[in-house]
Amino acid sequence: MPRTVVVIAVLALAVSSRNSFADEPSELPPAVDGPWPEVCSDGDVVGDGCPPHGMWGAALEAPYVVVGIGFNMRRLPRHPTTSPIARSTDTWTVEPYGSDMSYTISQTIDIVTTPVSYIGLDVEVSPTASEALAPGERSMAAGGALLLGLHGGNSALKVGVELAAGGRVVDSQDVFNGEEAVLEVRAHGDFWITPWFTIGALMGASLLERGDVVTGIQLGFHSWSYGGNY
Repeated sequence: MPRTVVVIAVLALAVSSRNSFADEPSELPPAVDGPWPEVCSDGDVVGDGCPPHGMWGAALEAPYVVVGIGFNMRRLPRHPTTSPIARSTDTWTVEPYGSDMSYTISQTIDIVTTPVSYIGLDVEVSPTASEALAPGERSMAAGGALLLGLHGGNSALKVGVELAAGGRVVDSQDVFNGEEAVLEVRAHGDFWITPWFTIGALMGASLLERGDVVTGIQLGFHSWSYGGNY
């Protein structure tokens, strides 16, 4: 009986000593202290005031979505102008020379369907409108397109190529005011500036009209940190 009492007493002292050690973070050995003081307050543990274990991977349970905003320059080739001849029902055509530049803002939403492909929607609007256009001069007003693309990369760089199909509204003085079809191929490269944000450049060209090109810069927000690449 005395031996049993002694064993119980020793165990009680050991448990008491362990709880006291855990309640005083300042007495934790250096190996346990680690890098946490820069992220958590003293005494916190993972999941209790500190980032939960596996927090970055939690977003992987939801679809990978990319929301981007871009600032673009579009070069639109001029279309031939058709004007009536004075005192005649005949018409004559003038072939305008050169192209016109439009500055636009675009917003895209991409949803990743597989590790190498995605679909998306692109909306593009020109914030400025030219009130006085020369004959044949063209200025983009607004447009929209569906996107189908391929992408890949790592935790430093993300690249992709996409096909955009849709339409846009173009203004032109005494020549054309209305809608036209858009079918273009684009390529872009994006650098990770944080685990969830990228900045990059875009280049594209129309498959329907020669000389119709676009260049721009893009900022992107990604629902998966580093796009799921670590």
